[in-house]
Amino acid sequence: MAIARLQVGTADLAKRINDIANENDHWLTLLTLVVTLGVAGAGAFVYGRSKDAAEKETKAWLAENGPKLQEEMRLLAEDLKTEMQSIRERAYRALDEIVNSPVDPEKPPSADAKEELRQAGRTLTEKPESRYNVSDWQIRAYAAYTAGRLDEAILYWSKIPGTPDANDRDIAIALNNEGVALSQLGRHDEAISAHEKVFDRFSATTEPVLREQVARALFSKGFAQGKLGHFDGEIATYDDLLIRFANATEPALREQVAKALTNKGSAQGKLGHLEAAITTCDDVLNRFGNAPEPALREPVARALVNKGVAQLQLRHHEGVIATCDDILNRFGDAPEPVLRELVAALLDAKGTALIQTSKTASDDEKTRLWARAEEASVHANEIKQGIASYNLACLAALRGDPEGCRRRLEECRANGTLPPRKHLTTDSDMDAVRDQPWFPDILAAAPTAAKPAG
Repeated sequence: MAIARLQVGTADLAKRINDIANENDHWLTLLTLVVTLGVAGAGAFVYGRSKDAAEKETKAWLAENGPKLQEEMRLLAEDLKTEMQSIRERAYRALDEIVNSPVDPEKPPSADAKEELRQAGRTLTEKPESRYNVSDWQIRAYAAYTAGRLDEAILYWSKIPGTPDANDRDIAIALNNEGVALSQLGRHDEAISAHEKVFDRFSATTEPVLREQVARALFSKGFAQGKLGHFDGEIATYDDLLIRFANATEPALREQVAKALTNKGSAQGKLGHLEAAITTCDDVLNRFGNAPEPALREPVARALVNKGVAQLQLRHHEGVIATCDDILNRFGDAPEPVLRELVAALLDAKGTALIQTSKTASDDEKTRLWARAEEASVHANEIKQGIASYNLACLAALRGDPEGCRRRLEECRANGTLPPRKHLTTDSDMDAVRDQPWFPDILAAAPTAAKPAG
């Protein structure tokens, strides 16, 4: 029986060491192997003797070595505890900047940071939630968020306001993060409520870190209102942000102001207030067009796209062309994918403007305008495949090339850029190909309505 107890105890010890090793460091696995092999060897030796002799020798061995083994196990446990604490502290330091910052769906953490979050989150599952501090809830929330488990992340962020060591900054960030995740799930009314809690609680503050969270709450609330189609409310919310922070010099606040102005221009365009939209976009360009901050490049590019779209709707074709040239000068060589897509969008608009301008031009001028439209559209497609294929289909139809038109429309279908069915049936550029045997198939593949913008 002593042998059995010794083997069971050793197995439990080996399993515990191995469990900790898997969580912390590979050298512990070697220690497990040494312990297991040593006891196995002793067991094999003992089993070779009689039962009485085995019992006697086991007792003697335990009497002689038990205290030493117990001390070694105590020291090992202390070493493991120290190592685990060190690993946790290193993980917390590495993750501190992430978990104490607002989430940004467009700027996810690196793969290494995601793995750190996953490991830290898994470690925390062994700790009772009743003993969690703010950092613990933040890590669990970010680990869930980066893994795409948004409902779980929302739950963990909702725990932070009631955590004893939570300060105002922790609470404001958690509420805003909760709202962002809710919007990502399409729960925009709940998102608005989360952001309003930040505003209601901290709008009178003068503390810089909380002013940033108030601005972020207002921007995110406006964004959620826009997703619900409440464009007037969205504009009013952005105006509130602008009244409070338009002249702020802090980089984080300047970013929120630029984004709010850009989205305000987009909302005005959706309401048909096109001249007002252009004015708002020009405000973005005047304020931030030459700003050095990298975070302001995207709002400036989006403002240019919004301006170009409004100009196209107003048939200010020369304005569209000038705005496209502006974005090319600013961002034509930009490496950021989002900026490249925005450049492609304005090149597509430029192609459309040139085709529309050609409708009242002389034959010679028409040929020149078509060549410029083709150049802009091909350039757009080189950046984002299929974005300007409809322009190229129109040009093929206008030039009397039905097969070329079909190929370009097939490109549209493959890339999800076919215009709505109603547009295909009314666009005069398609008049020459509607009697083609393949056109009904293209028409059937077209969406019944335009995709919602932004």
